[in-house]
Amino acid sequence: MNKLIYATFALLLLFFSSCEKDTSLDKKPVNEWIYETMEKYYYWYDKLPAISKTDLNAKPDVFFESLLYSGDGKDGLHYSRIEEEVDTKSGSISTTYGFNYGFVIFSENATNVYMRVNYTISGAPAEEAGLQHGDWISSYNGIQLTSGNYTDFIESRGEVVLSVGKIVNRKFVKTHDVTIRAAVSMAENPIYIDTTYLVNNKKISYLMYNSFVSGPEDYNDETYDNQLKTVFANFAGQNPDEFILDLRYNPGGLLSSAQVLATLLAPQSALDKQFCRLIYNEKLNKTVEYNLDKSILGSGNSLNLNRLFIITSERTASSSELIINGLRPYIDIVLVGGVTEGKNVGSNEYSDKTNHNWVLHPITCLVENSEGFSDYSNGFNPDFPLDEISQFTDIKPLGDTEELMLGGVLGIIENGTLPVKYLKSAEAEISVLPLPHKQIEGIIIN
Repeated sequence: MNKLIYATFALLLLFFSSCEKDTSLDKKPVNEWIYETMEKYYYWYDKLPAISKTDLNAKPDVFFESLLYSGDGKDGLHYSRIEEEVDTKSGSISTTYGFNYGFVIFSENATNVYMRVNYTISGAPAEEAGLQHGDWISSYNGIQLTSGNYTDFIESRGEVVLSVGKIVNRKFVKTHDVTIRAAVSMAENPIYIDTTYLVNNKKISYLMYNSFVSGPEDYNDETYDNQLKTVFANFAGQNPDEFILDLRYNPGGLLSSAQVLATLLAPQSALDKQFCRLIYNEKLNKTVEYNLDKSILGSGNSLNLNRLFIITSERTASSSELIINGLRPYIDIVLVGGVTEGKNVGSNEYSDKTNHNWVLHPITCLVENSEGFSDYSNGFNPDFPLDEISQFTDIKPLGDTEELMLGGVLGIIENGTLPVKYLKSAEAEISVLPLPHKQIEGIIIN
């Protein structure tokens, strides 16, 4: 099956990073400032093209894109990005319908695009309208989604009518329309499900964690990080035998939040050891280390497990992959799901708001684990491949012990292998094509 890049609408996934001010670049025309900033901080600074006076007169975003190295990103999209007049530190608050989704095409020659609902946010317009995990959508406001217009939906903000249905015999069958009221301003807590199951006398703790964001307001707000610590204190109090971390919808985010989660998951023997190392360009000649800081636990206890199951997909990227790579030297990690994205790089933020309205987020470093491993640009392969897109019927709610991905992991824990009922059916052999639609970035360093 070709790689599916899940397109999570930007309304649910705002990123946050540090802002560095370089006074040596003050009072430059904007494109000169962009070039000199990239020349100093960009990881691939030695790949920058020569520029002319004509280039310096281009629109800043067009000019920035023209500078980027071909290895910066994949599938025609770059990890480095530029923004104009935006608040990049607004936490998880956004204007949103409140549901997370992905776009797919089911065959090489098809033009119709379908949107699959991954999850809804509690209290959001989408949940109020009745959308739920596993719903399929073919159109909005009477407009069929196609390969030429599917990105238009992302810009929608007003009331919208969606045609909802299911996949039967490899075709979309409409079941009803759903009217969702206008998008609202709200926050998304990344801690979506946290619970412990008792399965065959084993305590199995489960966390679905959907983005690495520290709090609703900005990256200095540690509300969510602190809630995560409380969740793990509760897990530790239940003394689980196994742990399942669900990162299938998590595209990454703050390195500092990844450090918190990794420390909470790490066995006692790994505490205060190195989590990851950031390698900057030769010009900067700088290396920064992050440890599995024991102080993050506070008065809490380590789960002290020797094995960790992680649910992955094509959406699993950036700081989610850092959890995998950073913890592998210390704990046995079993991956169940899809091949991950392969973002092994980090980005910092640079601005000169005194003179310009542009904010740069260039890739600035390579990220490696304590053993010096960073070669996962093609993603991590699962130990047990499993694809929820293949499940068109009998879709269970997220958190249900028979839901495809969670049920599959529970079966592996019980039997040592994936139960037959969770394997792909013949119906699933549909060509799913990638539909990139937004810029994505590396691990965010704050």
